[in-house]
Amino acid sequence: MTLADQTLVQSTSLHKNPFFVIGATTRDNRNRLIELAEEQSLIRDANECRDAQGALINLRTRLGAEMGWLPGVAPRKANQIVTGLADPAARTNAGELPPLARANVLSAVAETLGAATKPGEAAALILHLAETVEGIDPDLILRDINEDRSVAGFPPVRDVGPVEEELDARRRHYRGVVRDLVDQFSSETIVKIIDVLVRKSTAEGTRHANALVQDLVDVFETGAQSFIQQEIENVTALVARANAAAPHGESAVLKIIENIKSTALNFNRIVKPIQIVSKANGIDHRPSRELAGLIRSLAVDLYNEHGMVAAPAQLTEFLRDNFPHLDELSERTAEDAEYLKKAQEAQRQAELDQEEFNRSITYSAELGVLFKDKVQISPAGVYWRNNHMPLDAITRIRWGATRHSVNGIPTGTDFMILVGDDRSSFTINMRNKQVYGELVDRLWRAAGVTILVNQIRKLKAGEHLTYPDAVIRDDGLTLTRHRTFGANEQVSLRWDQVKIWNHDGNFVVGAKEDKKVYAVLSYQKHDNVHVLENMIRAYFKSSKPRLSQLLD
Repeated sequence: MTLADQTLVQSTSLHKNPFFVIGATTRDNRNRLIELAEEQSLIRDANECRDAQGALINLRTRLGAEMGWLPGVAPRKANQIVTGLADPAARTNAGELPPLARANVLSAVAETLGAATKPGEAAALILHLAETVEGIDPDLILRDINEDRSVAGFPPVRDVGPVEEELDARRRHYRGVVRDLVDQFSSETIVKIIDVLVRKSTAEGTRHANALVQDLVDVFETGAQSFIQQEIENVTALVARANAAAPHGESAVLKIIENIKSTALNFNRIVKPIQIVSKANGIDHRPSRELAGLIRSLAVDLYNEHGMVAAPAQLTEFLRDNFPHLDELSERTAEDAEYLKKAQEAQRQAELDQEEFNRSITYSAELGVLFKDKVQISPAGVYWRNNHMPLDAITRIRWGATRHSVNGIPTGTDFMILVGDDRSSFTINMRNKQVYGELVDRLWRAAGVTILVNQIRKLKAGEHLTYPDAVIRDDGLTLTRHRTFGANEQVSLRWDQVKIWNHDGNFVVGAKEDKKVYAVLSYQKHDNVHVLENMIRAYFKSSKPRLSQLLD
């Protein structure tokens, strides 16, 4: 090892820990700490030794030093581990340590790695650290620290609260170390590292990513925003060119489609890990859904307006092969974004278009293996077993999917659709994804758009819409500020103070400037959440000052 390498290794957070600075152990008493600091001040910076002594004697700072060290590890072994951190075996032997001590060693090892490190080696270390952090138990840390304090003669930590606070600080430290490690690599290498981490951490999207990996992906996505937006703009321009070329024949469009495919593949090359994490979290990556929606809309237009077959078939196959992490339903929802703007006109044209409308919403299928139950939707309403709900009576709808797995292995997905009026409802449960998609598509057209328009009209009339922890008004909304201590309170916001996102099967509305002000609405447990989401997303895309003006 060169002198430079030795200097790098000896600059880790473990080497800067007060225990290492003065050569102390977690079982040394106050007098011994003072002696050690005086001894080390003869060969090290006196101020540094004095600061280390103070950090270990002062109870307010000692806990941080203890948790940044190797709690639960014998004093002699702890010193050997830190002294031998340069040994490649350090990260292997770290597996024998308690989780927090192991995480501190792995983090210190990560601090020693440079840009010459192989991407696979960096990814393996980060994944090991992420899995270790998930296994840290604050109660066990409290026990280990208090055992050493009883020997050293320091008062014990009375409850787990301070330990949890310091653990949050440790997690922030780990995130910073991982970010610094990854930032050393080229953009291409970072993409490879993120891809390996995501695929292994989520088991190809079948389980949630570890918190450390999730945070790294969030940082990666933030850094990629400019690229993501640029590629979406490129696809938008290409789709416009394809539509303009359509009157000149299919061959002219097919040339532009090749450019669309190339741009989308370049987009996926960077964004694929983000898509996998989003899928594992039960949501879709919004920019990916937007880009896929642009391509799907082009396919629909080419088929419906120009009678083309080959070009739409190519686009459909491309989406199926290259955007497997996007939910089909969300694509349909994105397709209908423009439909909202024309909802009022569509209602005025209802009589003329009744036949086509009836055909588009009519669907029936049989569900069940041994005993078949028929589900049907038509202009007469929705039928399921012995239940019937007329279309014009439907005032609330829900739908959603619940994925199941055992030991990380997918075991299937349950789908549910609820339809109801003001007094009653019934739920259609199934495992057939195709039937579920067909029913939801038709239910949205048959009842969802009508509910949406009616809700906007209520807002225009001065009424409000009530959801759990949220009251929707025409000019804004009221959300709940959630407090850990004390009573929650209601907060009134304008629409420009609001942001929305999806999380774990929920639609979330929150304040831009206050993380504690939010409402979490479940697609499966709360009525008309899909309707509300479509309304707000359409509003954010418009330049209207009020929700009700979406119908103007």
